[in-house]
This record gives sequence, structure tokens and C-alpha cells, in this order.
Amino acid sequence: MKPLALGPIPTALAQASRALGAGVTLNFQARGHDGELKLLPMLPGAPSMVETWLHTSVGPLCLSDAGAVLSLLGELPVAFEGDDQPWYWQLVSQRLSQGVAGALGVICPVDRDAPAGALLHARLHVRLGDERVQAQLAAPPETWLNWLQAPEWQRIRTALHEALVLQVPLQLGRLELSAEQLASLQPGDIVLPTQASFTCAGSGHLELASRYWAAQVSSRGEKLFLHLSHEEGGQHEH
Repeated sequence: MKPLALGPIPTALAQASRALGAGVTLNFQARGHDGELKLLPMLPGAPSMVETWLHTSVGPLCLSDAGAVLSLLGELPVAFEGDDQPWYWQLVSQRLSQGVAGALGVICPVDRDAPAGALLHARLHVRLGDERVQAQLAAPPETWLNWLQAPEWQRIRTALHEALVLQVPLQLGRLELSAEQLASLQPGDIVLPTQASFTCAGSGHLELASRYWAAQVSSRGEKLFLHLSHEEGGQHEH
């Protein structure tokens, strides 16, 4: 069988893709309405539509339908036609929603080609009240890493596909038996570990995937459930 040859991926691009993950959202307010900025990975085979390069504090980025996107992210309608006046973009930047402006700083268009190196592309959705716009965003990995460090971003977490089944042994306790004792065990024998990972109430800790998890066992009808939670606050039920 011919080995599968995979092309190299720049480290920064891999880090940026991992930072984007399944997507991120940022909540904001503008014009008296609640809004949401959502960035999502590109769909396979989707064509690139980015067209307007912008200078920002986190680095260069490129938007499709940039006027519509920026108009929903702030208090003023944004147009790219006409002469680029520095005072105009200062005003636009100042009237952006605080959550957006805090990370991007002063925004202004730049007449340039795409920077050298790989770009990470993403889908961009903006909602403000009843208004919505969908666009695309592309930027160098460094821009993504700088921007996604802003504390306003919230990760989108997706559940594992039901078809993906992981079979991992769970250590419920420790017990040392001699070879003779082990050979004498019969089905139905009760073995009590000398070092138990769980209490009689069903709570305990497990080491799984190089992490320590708080665990709780519960039953519903004839089913036994294991609840796992870790330091990031996520909870998983099996």
C-alpha cells in the first residue's frame, strides 16, 4: 500500500486554525440593538470572495462586502466609494461597537496585494437586531492569533458525532493480586480495590486523555451514567 503523503502546514497557520476551532462569537451592542459577530471555518470547496484589505491594530485582514459588515458593527453606515480621508476612518473606528473597536483599533482600507504566506479564510456572520449580513474574512495567521486573544470572544463547542465511538479503559481503582489469586477468580466474584477511585456515593476522579476529571456515577432506570467534568467547565455525559 502506497503511504499517504501529506503536505507540510506552517506552524502559525496550524495554530490559527486551532484557535478558530469550530468557531467563535462576540456579542456587542450598536444603535440600541444587541448584535453578534460570528466567525466560522470555511466549508470545503467554497470559493474565496474576499476583496477589501483593511489595516487594523491586530494586523491586516481582508473582507468581502466590507461596507455592509462594518455598518452593522457600529453606529455609522460605512461606504468605501470616494476619496479615502483619514478623518473619515478615524470617525468610523471611533463609532464601532466597543467590543469590536477595543481589539481592532483604527480601521482603514489599504491598497495592497495579499501579504506573502498562507492565509486563513473563514465565514463571517453579523447580526444586529433584525439585520444580518454574511461575508468572508481572510488574514495571515498572526492577525488571527492576535485578534482571537481578545477576552470578548466565546468559543463555539460542538458535540462529537454519534458515529464516533471511543473505547477507553477507565481505571476504577487499584488492587494487587498474586498470580495464584488472579487464577482463582470466577465470574461473579466481588473484588474490592485497596485504592478506590470512587466513593460509595459514586463520586471520584479519573485520568483520561492526560487530564484529571471529576466524575459522578448515577443511574436512571436500568442505565448507568458517568458524568465527567474538567477545569474548563465543560461537562460530558456517557
